[in-house]
Amino acid sequence: MEAESILAAGEKEYSELKHRLWHVRDESAALGADVHFHLVSPVKTNFGCSENVTHAVVVGSDGNLSPCVMKQIPERGENYHYFKGQKHLQLNRSYGNIQQESLNTIWHRNEYQQFIHKILTSNRIR
Repeated sequence: MEAESILAAGEKEYSELKHRLWHVRDESAALGADVHFHLVSPVKTNFGCSENVTHAVVVGSDGNLSPCVMKQIPERGENYHYFKGQKHLQLNRSYGNIQQESLNTIWHRNEYQQFIHKILTSNRIR
């Protein structure tokens, strides 16, 4: 995914890139198409998850339930994400499988609730 990423080198480039992407999104909407993007600021130091992991889940085609789409990348080998200029190993994460258990059972599992609590706590601290 690194080769498919667009990262701005500074605040000025970020602002220009953001406005260009908004323009593409608006032009696409006028043609009846939806364009979605997530642009990371090079100057912002407080990053939160762009997904609402406290109220939503991702269910993969195999039935595995994860808190985030980034935790279900169907890729062999190692995947990485970047945070504050540092390369980090991206680990897939599943809290259960809806083909074997109900969504309600998985959602209320202690391990999953601890994950949600950790996200909420870390967002308050930052």
